[in-house]
Amino acid sequence: MVPKLDLIRSVVPPSSSSGDFAFRFWPTVCTPPARCHSVVDSGDTIKDVTDAATWTAIVGPVTTLLGGLGGYWLAGHNEDARDARAAAREAAARRAGLAERLEEQRHTFQRDLLLELQDELQQLARVTFKVLMQDGKTLKESGSMYQLPGGLSDESMQIGVAAGRLKSRVLDPTLRKAIEDFHSACSEAEVMPCALEADGRPADAVISWIEQKQGTLMSSYTAVVDLLGEQLRCELDRRYLAGESGGQR
Repeated sequence: MVPKLDLIRSVVPPSSSSGDFAFRFWPTVCTPPARCHSVVDSGDTIKDVTDAATWTAIVGPVTTLLGGLGGYWLAGHNEDARDARAAAREAAARRAGLAERLEEQRHTFQRDLLLELQDELQQLARVTFKVLMQDGKTLKESGSMYQLPGGLSDESMQIGVAAGRLKSRVLDPTLRKAIEDFHSACSEAEVMPCALEADGRPADAVISWIEQKQGTLMSSYTAVVDLLGEQLRCELDRRYLAGESGGQR
């Protein structure tokens, strides 16, 4: 490298004056600083590029890691939501299945109960008429009341207790009330002739009451049996539960 003083001598002729020297010297010596400045700028740019690459190398994996964690969390959240929906559907299906089984059990119980009650009411009506006929026969033959035969009395009591027990299991309130009224009328028919005789009524008056009571009991029995048959048809023909029009109510 040529020393700065020698470089100036080679550029400026010896015959040049100092003012001319200065005029011609500074443009010559100002050129290198411009080039140096350019080099400095290039170094800053390289440094900036290097810093950007470093940050990219650091942030890139971190961003990838965070994205993976976010995707994992989102996948887990979606899976939990799917599991919750599946559990809700399973719970609803279990409740629906339980309700269906309970409804089927209720239907089976009521159907069997009404069938049994139909037979029991028929026996109750029959034994009550037998008691009334026996009382009327006794009054006509002897003019006074006597104790019923042992077999008839026991039969009446057993049938009455069975009918009362079945009546309490009926779900429909209207049918239950009708059965209760008929059961009470049968009980009254069995004890009232003795009460009328004990009250001093003549035998003819008691016989008249028995005959009227037989007609009343027949009408009451027909009404309760019709109502029971309607309820029984609803249990046997269950198409109305599915919204079909063929089911009878």
